[in-house]
This record gives sequence, structure tokens and C-alpha cells, in this order.
Amino acid sequence: MKKKFYALYKIFLINAFSNKIALMFNIVFPVIYFAISNSPVFINNYTVSKDKLISASAYYFAYIALTTTLNSVILAMVEYRDYGYYKVIYMVTNSKYLVLISQFLSQWTFLIIELFLFNLITTLMFKSFAYLGYLLLTTIIAAIVFVLPLTMGLYFLLTVKLRLQTYNIVITLIILLSFMVSAFEAKNEILNLLLLCTPVKYLMTGYEVIMQMMFSRVNWANLINLLLVILIYVLFGMIFIAKQNISTIFEKNSWKVTIWKLSI
Repeated sequence: MKKKFYALYKIFLINAFSNKIALMFNIVFPVIYFAISNSPVFINNYTVSKDKLISASAYYFAYIALTTTLNSVILAMVEYRDYGYYKVIYMVTNSKYLVLISQFLSQWTFLIIELFLFNLITTLMFKSFAYLGYLLLTTIIAAIVFVLPLTMGLYFLLTVKLRLQTYNIVITLIILLSFMVSAFEAKNEILNLLLLCTPVKYLMTGYEVIMQMMFSRVNWANLINLLLVILIYVLFGMIFIAKQNISTIFEKNSWKVTIWKLSI
């Protein structure tokens, strides 16, 4: 079992690093946007406050974590399924969970490297090396605590019968709508909890709570709500994983067409 896991992990990790487009969108684009949006700081050599650094890094952490999860985990599994690779791997390993775990951990490793590079580049830009340790530690903890439950919640996309091209549109909409909703604040506690279930707000809030803990400040209301959202993601994720099918939808459709022709 360990040999199978290591072999799958290695294959998925090599595939992750070979995806140059994902690397560009996950690292290059955020760095360019970060440099443009913070150009006054660089030009005038302002001193960056701790709160500004936390809010800025939380925003980019959410973007990198969400895009990596959707493109490198969810969309990758859809591609493996629709091209028949998932079924072949399952026949070799005889475990759907081993495939999912090894694939997630390989992409999680890729995510940690992405976040490390981004934090290193941004601290060089901000010249705030004193906070680099806090950023790296917060990034690792947040990635461990919050990314796995989110991934489990997003596994519902693997149970939806859509073509690969449609998945790209759906993922783009999820990213855009999540960032739009992240700016909303509601006075109603239930509505706030529902808003927190959206990926970007969930990731940003989780990152900020972890960073606040580093500086001995904890928002207990946010922490309790985050734990509730994590529980929701995990419970729904377990249901989605159980319902997930390893066969491509094209294979099912081809069987339906064959049966229909035979009946005629």
C-alpha cells in the first residue's frame, strides 16, 4: 500500500510541476497584480504596517489556495476521469480513497511551494523580512487546517455530470463569485455564516484568525464560525466522495447509445 501511495504521489507531483499554465496563474499573476496594486508603497518607500500585511497576504493566500484547489485538484481529477486514467489507476490500486489522498497531498505540496515563493517575493518587495517567519508559519498552518476541508466540500463538482469544457466555465464563475461575495458583511449571524461558507471568505477569514493568533489576538466569533464551516465541508465532502463515480460520462453515454441501437 505504501509503495502504491508513493508511486501515485510522485506521478501526481510531477504532473503538477509540469503544468506551466497553472503555475503562471497561481504565482506569476498574483505577483504582478500585487506589484501593481502596491506600487505607491514601492515608489515612496512606505513602511508597511502589520495589519496591512495581514490583510494583503490573506487576500492572495485565498486566491492561490482556491485556484490551486480548483484547477490542480478538482479539474485534474475530472480530466483523469474523463480520459479514463482514473479508472485505470483505480483498477491498479483498488482504492478510490488512495487515489484521492495521494492526488490531494501532491497538490498540497505544490501549494505549499507556491505560497512559500509568493511570501518570499512579497516580503522582498515590501522589505518586511521581520514578518517573513510569521507569514510562512501562518501559510503552512492555514493550508493544513483550511485547504483540506475546502477541497472535500468542492468534491461535489466530481459528482456533477458536465463536460470538461463546461467545468472550466463553472470553476471560473466560482472564483469570480467567491471574490465578489468576500467583500460583503451582514449584521445577521446566520447570513454571515452562510457567507463564510463561500471559499474566498472562508480562506481569508481562516488565514486572518491564524495570523491573529500569532500576535495573541483571537476573534472567537470568527473562530467558532470557521469550525462550523469546516464541519459542514467535511460532512458534505464525505457524502460527495462516496457518491463519486470513477467512470467517464462519455463512457456511460456511449453505452446508452449502443443499447438504444441494439433495441432498434
